[in-house]
Amino acid sequence: MRNLTRLVSIFVLLIVSNSALGASKKPLALIYKDSGSCFACEVGARAAAEDAGMKTRYISADEITPSLLKKAQLWIQPGGNAIDVAKRMDPKAYGYLKDYIEQGGNYLGYCAGAFFADYFVDNDNTIPGLGIIPGGVTKDYLPGDTGAHILPVRWHRNDKTFVRHLFFGEGPVFVFETPGTVEIIGEYVDNEASAPPIAVVQFKHGKGNVVLTAIHPEVPAWARWYYGLEDPDGSDRDLAVELVNRALFGKPSQQ
Repeated sequence: MRNLTRLVSIFVLLIVSNSALGASKKPLALIYKDSGSCFACEVGARAAAEDAGMKTRYISADEITPSLLKKAQLWIQPGGNAIDVAKRMDPKAYGYLKDYIEQGGNYLGYCAGAFFADYFVDNDNTIPGLGIIPGGVTKDYLPGDTGAHILPVRWHRNDKTFVRHLFFGEGPVFVFETPGTVEIIGEYVDNEASAPPIAVVQFKHGKGNVVLTAIHPEVPAWARWYYGLEDPDGSDRDLAVELVNRALFGKPSQQ
């Protein structure tokens, strides 16, 4: 009986050790959780990153250091309020994040995280952002509209194009002066626009991948319920996982 107990203990120890070893090999995503980030956005961003096979850790503005960023393969800036984020971060944190991306770290910005990637985060161009969008700017897609909506988005994946309905809340539209500087992943379905308004983009900044999305494929189902919204095509978590993969690997999937 004593030997059996010892064997069981060894077996359990091996399982725990292998599990810890597997977790240590997973790439790390750091997720901003501080002033200017919304709870549903943080939760959704974390779930999408973990569904993509990543370890995750919430980070406050005060914790942003070069040594911590070196441990991570992805920085996620969730939705919320980009002005509050910009006011919370000090200039050193800005520099650390930009250096991280330029040197090969990756950045995924949801909604406010996309605004934060612009050169300025406010309409008067007085509050600086990261300034990593090449030849383009973010503008309010629905100026003055503070409501939440489900909007149709035309999604491009490799050689396929399809329409999905996604959660939107005061998100941007991307406007580029220089065509061809980014890969367009998603466009708002807007029949009145002279050109398809851009909703999701991917590009390089230095050695790092940058993915910016104006809409929220990561948002939990309970957030849609809270706003009384129905998504006709259901969960969009697969698109959120795709964006994580694009930021990590530069392509829609790990294969």
